[in-house]
Amino acid sequence: MQGWQEFQVEGWVSKWESPRIEKGQLVLQPRSSGWFEDNYGGHLYREIEGDFIVTTRINVQGTKSLIPQRSFSLAGIFIRQPREFTKDNWDLKGENWIFFSTGTAFPTGKPHFEIKSTYNSLSTLKISEAVTGWMRLRVGRAGELFTFLYLLVGSQEWLVLDQFFRPD
Repeated sequence: MQGWQEFQVEGWVSKWESPRIEKGQLVLQPRSSGWFEDNYGGHLYREIEGDFIVTTRINVQGTKSLIPQRSFSLAGIFIRQPREFTKDNWDLKGENWIFFSTGTAFPTGKPHFEIKSTYNSLSTLKISEAVTGWMRLRVGRAGELFTFLYLLVGSQEWLVLDQFFRPD
């Protein structure tokens, strides 16, 4: 976890169990929370600037099943404009971020991809069918263009799920 920081606002309740390494893999177990409009969930982060490609290998599971059994139980890549605040000076309508995730959205118990874009705390989401198990998610940024791709186990071909512009 070298180079990564855990997002936590002093005085706010933690949104997940402590991150841990099991069999060489990072395990994150969330508590009830969510990234939507002005709401927060947990995340690990590192600051970057400019154009980039970020890739993760991920497998989202329920606590007692291969797929989460609660709606909007997802994990993935989260890109957020830095915002400095404390529990005392936090205010509404200041969230600007996008994410590309997998898990289950709605209807519950089916595998989904979710792409969510939040601008000034107004969230818009796109839900697509996915598969369960390990996969790779990738987000590339070239200027204002963001591209969302995935790679299934056993495949050599990255598939583009969506692209959109974020001028902010």
